[in-house]
Amino acid sequence: MGLEIIFVLGVIASVEAPRNWEDVKVGDCLSIAELQELSGVVDADLYFGESCGQVHPTEGVFDETNTCGAYHAGTWTRSMLEHDEAGFWWPNPVPCTSSVKELSASHTFFEDPEDLNICADTSSLRILSQQTESMHTKEFGAGQGSLHLPDPILVERISYTYLVDEILATCHSAEARMRYDGWGKLSGEVKRWDCFSGLQNFCKSMKMQASSKPDGQSCVLIKKLTDC
Repeated sequence: MGLEIIFVLGVIASVEAPRNWEDVKVGDCLSIAELQELSGVVDADLYFGESCGQVHPTEGVFDETNTCGAYHAGTWTRSMLEHDEAGFWWPNPVPCTSSVKELSASHTFFEDPEDLNICADTSSLRILSQQTESMHTKEFGAGQGSLHLPDPILVERISYTYLVDEILATCHSAEARMRYDGWGKLSGEVKRWDCFSGLQNFCKSMKMQASSKPDGQSCVLIKKLTDC
């Protein structure tokens, strides 16, 4: 039977709260969907592997739709690898799984225009924000197989505010690193900073344990949170 291990993206939220890292507390048990909610990435599904023996898409585009219709809003690329699945499987054969090895993505968010005449020249659409993402993973032995966890995953977003006579830009970066410590235990670190000034405004170290909710849904139990 496999270990109850979850691939963690790093920036956490839960359904009832918390919605920000500042709200996360010891004792929260966070599901995959909850972990994805505040990961900050455009498409969290790209960061997960697929079944072995299948064709793994390694590049693509982000499609968006607004008043002007459908348009390409960005691109992504990734590399995949197949490996033995984490867990103890004896006397059964160790199953195969796949993981993302590296990934990069970029996405531009446009303002939805009120004036349809603007659609004739999409270059005049206002850019609300531009986001870049990158991830490298590190391999950890886990039972008879392995895990590939973010080391790091980095998300950077530049947002724009349009005033009467100027445009204000802000930039925020978030980085997460995860480690597998054995027997369902994980640890990691999350940092956030202003990427224009370089000033860090958040940093937490965490200890976690693979667990499950009362309904049987797998989750990551926050065991310890400390400032770093």
